[in-house]
Amino acid sequence: LASVWAGKSAATLTAVDLSNNRVGADGCQTLSCVLGRLTALTQLNLSSNMLCLEGGQAVASSLVHLQLLASLNLRDNKMGFEGYTAVTQCLGQHPHLKDFWLEKFCLE
Repeated sequence: LASVWAGKSAATLTAVDLSNNRVGADGCQTLSCVLGRLTALTQLNLSSNMLCLEGGQAVASSLVHLQLLASLNLRDNKMGFEGYTAVTQCLGQHPHLKDFWLEKFCLE
């Protein structure tokens, strides 16, 4: 997946739905590297992926590059308080963000 998104066409993707893919701790490093390249992204769905603290931090560090993001779905993950805090602190810098889902999240 990372090699596919590494090409020039990655910059034109507007929607990515990786829900229910069990990204988990192992995929967090790849996720961090890839999301920053998707600069045209307007919709990102990472719900139900067992994202942990590292996943939350990966998403947060990538959000700075996703200035067109209008919809972010992080429902049903296990990022904990620190992971969700990292993400939510970045959201104020996204004027296009209209939809943000966090229900069924685990703070432990």
